[in-house]
Amino acid sequence: MRVAGLCFIYVVMFFVAGCSDRKEQREYISIPGTLIKIIPPEEFTLAPDIGGFKHNRLTASIMVQESPKDFKTVSDSYTDSTLIRQGGELLTSFPIAVDSTEAMMYKTFRVSQGLNFVQWSLVMQMEDHVVTVISSYLKQNDRELSGRVKEALMTTRIDRNADHKKSLLSFIIEGEPLKQAKLLQGPSIMFTGNGEWNDQSIFQLSFFAGPSLENAMVERSPDFVMGQLRNICADCKVEKGGLKEISIDSLDGYEIVSYRIDSATHTQRLKYQVVLFEDTRYYLLAGTASEHHEENLSAFRTIAHTFRRKRSV
Repeated sequence: MRVAGLCFIYVVMFFVAGCSDRKEQREYISIPGTLIKIIPPEEFTLAPDIGGFKHNRLTASIMVQESPKDFKTVSDSYTDSTLIRQGGELLTSFPIAVDSTEAMMYKTFRVSQGLNFVQWSLVMQMEDHVVTVISSYLKQNDRELSGRVKEALMTTRIDRNADHKKSLLSFIIEGEPLKQAKLLQGPSIMFTGNGEWNDQSIFQLSFFAGPSLENAMVERSPDFVMGQLRNICADCKVEKGGLKEISIDSLDGYEIVSYRIDSATHTQRLKYQVVLFEDTRYYLLAGTASEHHEENLSAFRTIAHTFRRKRSV
C-alpha cells in the first residue's frame, strides 16, 4: 500500500491573483499534523481536514504530504521518464534550501480525472522521511497563477515545535494490537505492528485512518469505493463477497476485502478498506497485512469499529 497515495487521495489547488500579495504583509500559518508552516496566498484559509489550505471562493487547496521513502526515491518520481509513463511532463525544476534543508522545486503537467493540471511541488529531505508541499491548478490558469503559487511554496518553513498530538484528530480510533507510528496530514493517523514508520513496517502490518477533502463529486456507490481502492492498489483482487455495505458511528459506507500478489516476494498480501461517507467527504480506514490474513482481518475489523467522530461540545 502506497501510503503517500492514501491520502485520499490527490488534492488539487487553484489560486486567483489578488490585488496585493506581499509576503511581508502576511503571517506564517502552521498546518496541523505537520511540521510545515507557510505564508499562504490571499484568499486561502487553513483547512486542517486536508492538511493544508483551501481557497475561499474556488475549489482550490494547498496540501502537505509525508512519505517514509528516501529523498532520491521521491525525487525520481518527478523525472521526465517517470512522468511520461504517467501521461505527464516535467516543465522545470531547480534546487532550493528550506531552513538549510535540502529541497527541490518541480513544476509539472499532469492529467487527473480527465482534466489537465499544472503542479508546483516542493520536495524536502527531513531526518527520516520526505515532506512534499503540493499545489495544483488547471493548466488554462497557468499564466495567472504560476508565479503566486510558486512564491507561496517558497515561503515554506519547518516548524520543529509543531504539535503532533493525537488530540489533533477529528476522530477517535483505537489501534490495538497495533502501535501508533505516525500522525500525518489531514490530520490522519498510521498504526504499524512495531510502531515504526517505514515501508517495511507498513507493508508487513499497518492500519491507516483519516478524512478525505470535501468534494461535491463524492458518490456513495460501490463503483466510487472501488475507484478509491484502485488509487491505492491498482492490482488488488476482490473476491466474491468481498464488497459489502457497512455502518459505523452512524455513517454508512462500504467494506472491501481484497488481496494482491507482491511482485518481489510472490506472497499474497491482504488489503482491507472501509469508506464511510459524511456529507461531501468520507473517512478512509485501510489495513494491510503480509501474513496471518484471517487473524489480521479480524483485528482490522475490530479497529475499524472503534472509529468515532469527535463531537463539539
